[in-house]
Amino acid sequence: MKITRKQFCGFFLQLGLLVITIFIYLNKFNIISMEDSLYKSIAFYSFFCLLAQIMINIGFKMRLFSAYNILILFSYLYNCGQVWLTALDIELKRNSFVITYYSSASIVHALLIFLVIISILNLGGLLFKLIVTNYYSLDKSENVEDQRINNVNINLAYFLFIICAVILTYNDFRQSVVALTTTADDIYALTYKIGRDNPIIYLAIYMYPAAVLLFLSTVKNKFARRFVLLHAIIRSLAMMLIIGSRMAYLPLLICLLIFYSSKFKSKLNTKKVIVIMTCLSAFYSLISATRDNGEKFDLQTLLLYLKNNNIIIDVLQEMGSTQVDLILLLNNIPYSLSFAYGKSFLGSLISLIPGGELVIGDMKNYIDLGTILNPYFHKGESLGGSYIGELYYNFGYLVLIVAPVIGLLFMLIEMFISNNKSSLMQAMSMYLLYVSLIYIRGQIHDVLFGMKIFLYILILNFIFKLLSRNKKEFRGKQIEQG
Repeated sequence: MKITRKQFCGFFLQLGLLVITIFIYLNKFNIISMEDSLYKSIAFYSFFCLLAQIMINIGFKMRLFSAYNILILFSYLYNCGQVWLTALDIELKRNSFVITYYSSASIVHALLIFLVIISILNLGGLLFKLIVTNYYSLDKSENVEDQRINNVNINLAYFLFIICAVILTYNDFRQSVVALTTTADDIYALTYKIGRDNPIIYLAIYMYPAAVLLFLSTVKNKFARRFVLLHAIIRSLAMMLIIGSRMAYLPLLICLLIFYSSKFKSKLNTKKVIVIMTCLSAFYSLISATRDNGEKFDLQTLLLYLKNNNIIIDVLQEMGSTQVDLILLLNNIPYSLSFAYGKSFLGSLISLIPGGELVIGDMKNYIDLGTILNPYFHKGESLGGSYIGELYYNFGYLVLIVAPVIGLLFMLIEMFISNNKSSLMQAMSMYLLYVSLIYIRGQIHDVLFGMKIFLYILILNFIFKLLSRNKKEFRGKQIEQG
């Protein structure tokens, strides 16, 4: 397969955008006392970069709402959302997590660093796709999976889903009782931690999405599939409403949307995907508004919210608050905060080893970027994570070497989802997408813990295969003896 003209032009267009962004960044000493027009120009340029990257990726034969494009889109929304609003002279709602607490120069500095990193990340992903598709033949044949292996995967899917559903029903009930009966201002902070100190419940929380995706990938029974799908959707929406958590449930809903849009292209076309994404965005914003105002959800709250708020503005403000992390890092390194030199990556890895907490002590001071930055934040608490911020915090300008590797991994997930013929590996690829959606608003610890779940499932799959083989051999001996 040869490189097409679209791919050739797209790759060099992305390279050109990177060169332009670096040129603007190197001349940032001219924007310390920034004029409003220059701020707006750079903000609109970042929006153009998003559109250009999506179009370039489509030229590389990716769907508009492919897994890779979704990761790129969310990266922009988390790091540019509030910048776009301020460039349009839209006043941000005054809460703790708004970039207008900081100077225009600080905002643009963080924005340009992000654009350089995301451009190099995308170049790494596209280059990897070119190499793989041009030098290795991808199997396009129909999926003909061994019946015994398929039965093993089906049994494993039923086993994991039933176990996780039972455990989480118990924990969801505990969380719901606290959320619906407490009068505390911060219901989310109280309910979110319930059960997470129990290793079995904590494991089930992360295992449940993998169980759902495995079930939908392997089980052929339509009634069972619909039940599991509805269980995942209704549980996610209900718990988001009751306890106010979004990132614990939204990534699974997005994965389900991508899974079905890729599997049933004729039934779930681009227009329907856009409608569903819009509804999810509105829901995301509504949860944020009711949580921040200390309100409990009811029909009156919903109607009042829809009447008094612009959904798009609220979503961009909420998601765009992630840029605060990178602004704080750039403002404080190296003056009052030092680079981590990979410490949070190493700490996350050690924390997953039994007894690792004894080695590194307080894990949050190693692996949680929000905890690390809270002392430099004017509110002093509640900062979230940012994968761009964590990369910069650990590697400084060496992030330019690390970013292509992240792009490669994102593209690897995309290619596994698109081409893998094993139902188990396709489900696990979707699970890695789920983990990645958490990662872009979190830290590397989320990815490593997801890989731990991945490993557990492979081990369980191996055990189920052994049991199936032994059962088959036992039946064979009984037939011979009979």
